[in-house]
Order: sequence, then C-alpha cells, then structure tokens
Amino acid sequence: MQTINENEKRIIRAVAAALPKMSERDQGYFLGYAEAMANKEKTVSEDREEAPGVLQEA
Repeated sequence: MQTINENEKRIIRAVAAALPKMSERDQGYFLGYAEAMANKEKTVSEDREEAPGVLQEA
C-alpha cells in the first residue's frame, strides 16, 4: 500500500474545497476525468507487473 505525500494531500484538500463550488456538470466532468486517470494508472501498473524490467512508454 502506498502512502500519500504532502503534495498529494494538498491537491486533495484543494479539490475538496473546490468541488462544492462547481456546477453539477463540472463535477461530472471532473469525476469522469479522475476515473479515467485512475484507470490509466491501474493499467500501467498492471503492465509493469506483467513485464518487469521492460521499459514502458509514458
């Protein structure tokens, strides 16, 4: 399990403060974007596990 660093905590706090001020449409867009980024990271992590030592393109 990974721990959250201070920069990530700062980002989470900023998002938590901004979300209630966003329109429902903007909240939906942000949620979709965040889910896509999380899915992309999960896929990259799985690829690294399947092929250790192989350089991956970013």
